[in-house]
Amino acid sequence: MEINVQLHNEFNVKQEYIDNIINFLDSGCTVPFIARYRKEYHGTLDDQTIRLISERLTYLRNLDKRREEITNSITEQGKMTPELAEAISKAAALVELEDIYRPYKQKRRTRASIAKEKGLEPLAELIMAQNTKAEPSAEAEKYISEEKGVSSADDAVAGACDIIAETVSDDADLRKRLRTLFNVRGSVSVSGSEEKDPEGTYRNYYEYSEPVSKIAGHRVLAIDRGEREEKLKVSIVLPEGDAERIILGTYVKNGSPCGKLVEAACLDSLKRLIYPSVEREIRAELTDKASESAIKVFSSNLRQLLMQPPVKGEIALGVDPGFRTGCKLAVVDSTGKVLDTGVAYITTNEKFKIEQGKKKITELINKYNVSVIAIGNGTASRESEQIVSEIIKALDRKVSYMVVSEAGASVYSASKLAAEEFPDYDVSLRSAVSIARRLQDPLAELVKIDPKSIGVGQYQHDMPKARLDEALGGVVEDCVNSVGVDLNTASRSLMTYISGINATVAKNIVTYREENGEFTDRKQLMKVPKLGAKAFEQCAGFLRVMGGKNPLDNTSVHPESYGAAKKLLEICGFTLADIGSEKMNNVAEAAQKQGLDKISEEIGIGVPTLRDIIKELAKPGRDPRDELPPPLLRSGDVMELKDLKPGMELMGTVRNVIDFGCFVDCGVHEDGLVHISQICNRFIKHPLEAVKVGDVFPWYDEENGKLYMGFIWTDDARNNDYKDALEVADNMLTFIEVPEANNYDIWQRYKQGGRLHHLFDANKVVYRNEYPFGVRDNMVYRDEKNNRMLVIAGVYRRFDAAAQTSDLAIYASDDIHGLSWTKPRTIVAAGYDRNLPECPTLMKIGNRWYVFVSVAYNTAHQVGPLQYWTGDADVDCMDVDWQSKSFSFVDGEDLCAARPIKVGNKVYMWGWIPRTYDTMPWAPWGGYLNLPREVVARQDGSLGGRMDKGLQRMLDYGKVFVANKDNLVGDGSEVWMNNAVSVSDSKLFAVGDYCRNMVRFRLQIDGATEAGAELLQNGKRYCVSVVKEGDEAYMQVSSPDDAKHKINSRIAVSNDGVYDVMFTVDNGIIEFFVNDNYALTAHTAMSDGAFSLGLYSVGKSTFEQISVSKLAPYQSL
Repeated sequence: MEINVQLHNEFNVKQEYIDNIINFLDSGCTVPFIARYRKEYHGTLDDQTIRLISERLTYLRNLDKRREEITNSITEQGKMTPELAEAISKAAALVELEDIYRPYKQKRRTRASIAKEKGLEPLAELIMAQNTKAEPSAEAEKYISEEKGVSSADDAVAGACDIIAETVSDDADLRKRLRTLFNVRGSVSVSGSEEKDPEGTYRNYYEYSEPVSKIAGHRVLAIDRGEREEKLKVSIVLPEGDAERIILGTYVKNGSPCGKLVEAACLDSLKRLIYPSVEREIRAELTDKASESAIKVFSSNLRQLLMQPPVKGEIALGVDPGFRTGCKLAVVDSTGKVLDTGVAYITTNEKFKIEQGKKKITELINKYNVSVIAIGNGTASRESEQIVSEIIKALDRKVSYMVVSEAGASVYSASKLAAEEFPDYDVSLRSAVSIARRLQDPLAELVKIDPKSIGVGQYQHDMPKARLDEALGGVVEDCVNSVGVDLNTASRSLMTYISGINATVAKNIVTYREENGEFTDRKQLMKVPKLGAKAFEQCAGFLRVMGGKNPLDNTSVHPESYGAAKKLLEICGFTLADIGSEKMNNVAEAAQKQGLDKISEEIGIGVPTLRDIIKELAKPGRDPRDELPPPLLRSGDVMELKDLKPGMELMGTVRNVIDFGCFVDCGVHEDGLVHISQICNRFIKHPLEAVKVGDVFPWYDEENGKLYMGFIWTDDARNNDYKDALEVADNMLTFIEVPEANNYDIWQRYKQGGRLHHLFDANKVVYRNEYPFGVRDNMVYRDEKNNRMLVIAGVYRRFDAAAQTSDLAIYASDDIHGLSWTKPRTIVAAGYDRNLPECPTLMKIGNRWYVFVSVAYNTAHQVGPLQYWTGDADVDCMDVDWQSKSFSFVDGEDLCAARPIKVGNKVYMWGWIPRTYDTMPWAPWGGYLNLPREVVARQDGSLGGRMDKGLQRMLDYGKVFVANKDNLVGDGSEVWMNNAVSVSDSKLFAVGDYCRNMVRFRLQIDGATEAGAELLQNGKRYCVSVVKEGDEAYMQVSSPDDAKHKINSRIAVSNDGVYDVMFTVDNGIIEFFVNDNYALTAHTAMSDGAFSLGLYSVGKSTFEQISVSKLAPYQSL
């Protein structure tokens, strides 16, 4: 169970969910099956997270296996001690285990082992003792033995020093410290020359150095490759003397003759044994990290490539370009069946052959009513595309084409699988078929090819094969199962990736289909040889039967849930016969009216599974790829850079993403590299934060004539303004107030002159007949994943001196540019009466949408705390029934108008703390910025807050108090146990005065109703405490003695009895954090002067790890 607990801590997932996932994996369930059909057991984690848990589980189990092997080996040698056993038990990584085992490992014969055979170990121990009176030369005389090969005292001393050197080298703690030194202070040093690298491949690394801690993964892989090719020399260097100081400081005790010998042995150990060994380890670690990063990028690219939207219902012509042998042609129907093949010589210099080739292609287009053409991007692609564009322009109907990556097509066409599929076609014709099918259905075709050959990675041939195959295989498996396959048309290679099906079973399914005809229901799978009950459980939901006996067989509803699906239909007033009809469009609404929780309980399934069933019934056989933007098809207007004209807008498709940028195909033959620094107008650590394979963008910088990722800025003033607006931070454009009841657009105030109103008109967003007095505090977002803009705003029904009535609403546009807004708005909360919704924010965290708003309550500060609503898991913000949700608070009332903001993968929250603890008038209105806190999303969807660990370290300006018996004074009733103190109905006071501090302690409530810290200033107490009331627990800041400025700010916390408390005190402002999960802000009447600090408990509690640090001056941050 220790592994389970560790996974719980590492992934921040409920222990129960971790236990369930491990049980499912151990019982033979696949990751796709667990992710899709066991959601109630793991809290709707996605397949990628479950796969990470599975991989980590394997690593930890292997670590435990090695731990057991090492323990047994040392025990068998009779050298196990309690201290050694504890060190082995605590080792958290394989390298730590191997360091511990190093002295006990069976070694090849070394200089030290030879010296031990000569009996010189006692002499080595004497020298290591470094007795100042010892004479090593005299002692060495005793070990002279011609028989043992020790001919002189010098030989004996040299052998003893070899033993010392190996002993030092085997010191696990020393190696750990040196490894840290290499990581923190070391630099990767590279050298090379044109003599060894005549092609200049590695010219950038001829004289190169970069810190180990900063070197990028792609540079590590490039350097490694250059070293393997013997074109570069690589080493890791340390600042002179750093390693020597550590090793000599550890072992050399004095300057005696023995001490000098130990010093020489240590330096020999460092140079001969430790440095080369640790350098190899660090190099291997850098390579492993770089490989993992590259594999992660490769996996992400592959996932996006496989999930590219198919071009459905179109007859396609595949063109495999070539010079000498001509362009191979293949026409395939909408199901991928080959209709015709041929060869066209359109890339030759002979005009007659070109005309004949054009005629051949035109005949195929007209004969089979071809609507799309797929051209391979290999040799002769540019020339073929030119001719195809000419053919298309001469046609009297619309035909489009797309240049398709043919990476791996030649590998497939020469494979055994292709030979079995097309035994009568030559290799090049098979390739043409593959190219056509790639456009129609990328997933179905690309699964036939080894992922490493698809060409969306970097240094893939340098990766550890087993790890790469495992990662990429997992991606393909996840993609295939998320889409599902047609049981009657899927190829054997495609079905191999279905959950629970191996190559043998896939072959048997195809054979059964050929011998018995099409499957008419899923139950027939049980008749397939070697497909047993377990395999059926794992695969059935991912295999679809179109037009079968049971309409549920064409959905991803699992057969085990058919009964529940039928009951759901009955409850909502539908029948099985209605599936696939327009009537089913209303099933979600009907279920919502009945209440999902009620239906869930009645039919005996969890709400997550119920939601999935409802989605499938509404759109049986739905393909998640259909919800993505379609691929970019071309018509041949722009072929080369010279075809470009100022102001022209082109669209480009991201073909590959790598560590330092991305490659974009924009139709001018060569893919352009967009460096990471050019991808967007904000800092990103990796291109994947902003782009992914398959993304389609406008491109081309007309001023500089080179690739530019982002929007196109023409001479049109509206677009220039739009560019400026879109540059505001991190996809959150800005909020613009509309103070008057007229037709101002929401961008009007952003730019003087209001030139944006032609682009974005508020009348298209807010319907004036509903809200005649306009909007307040709009937030506008680009939701590129769903191809839309989102607006959240307070919208006024009435606004005058007598009353102000408003709603909080969300609007979604019909397109990413926000030019059309026909969709009905979603009301989050209705009927605010004078309590105006301030600073609303809409954000997706994990798989839920959240709405945040501050409402002007009748509080001392005129504005209320940040409240939020939690959307349902996996439900779009426009589909959530927000008005049925209850709001919660993230903090207390002294954190006002806060906004959550995404920074990388984390969410932080900033707000303001009122400038006074008294009642504050509307004007002047202002305050202090709170310490930025990280927003924590819990498994149940609720939110909390914690202080970022990096910020904690920055704020900690050094401890000024660490509690012990002498400096924490009580009434004598307290009981000390090591660094913990038990208190019952009493107080303890810390010696000294404090001002601007960070206080930390762990609090265990053993029956108390209230316990925590007490700040005493000017005879008044201010309490920072945890309060227990029955089964409820609260974190609280109160001022029991300050009647004039009384505060009692609190929020609920988990009632688990143990609380890690941290709070900061600065000029009367207290920011209070509990268990890295809850946050509370309070502005007290304390001044910036000194205060006394105490601990108290009403009832029995235990305090431990008590410390006080000085807060860093703001100038230093």
